[in-house]
Amino acid sequence: MKITRSHIRSILKEALFTESKEMLPIIVSRFENFETMNRIANYALTNDIKGALSDSKHKSDPGVKEREVIGNSLTMDYIDFDDIKNITYQIRKTGGVPVRIDIDYSDPSVGGVDYANITADQIKRAGLSITDIEEILSAGKAKLRKKSPPVQRTPSMYD
Repeated sequence: MKITRSHIRSILKEALFTESKEMLPIIVSRFENFETMNRIANYALTNDIKGALSDSKHKSDPGVKEREVIGNSLTMDYIDFDDIKNITYQIRKTGGVPVRIDIDYSDPSVGGVDYANITADQIKRAGLSITDIEEILSAGKAKLRKKSPPVQRTPSMYD
């Protein structure tokens, strides 16, 4: 089996995301619960200001695991349910079976577009199915990109 650089990058990226999900106990007291402050401090350590501002919102919005899978493919911890409307997606099939979801995420705060692929293996490792991801994308009003029709080329009139 030949391992390419892109395979190694995706393996390392996934390993880093799974390690960074653990919360470090920064503020410790046996008298008070500092869970919220620890969560904010952990987000500050990972430079995720957006995450620090919404601690409980992520858990209360629908599709927590699905949004984490989508966010991980976009090199984020998760994507907010309100930001799903900025996604355009297309389901790719091989032999009639869905194998990956191509995602274009246009972030209005930055002004750029991120492109990502979510493979069926990534979704399966998270304990989900492609239909679960598709349902949360459609519930969040993401745009489905249809397959473009084949282009009919006009032959040249002169040889």
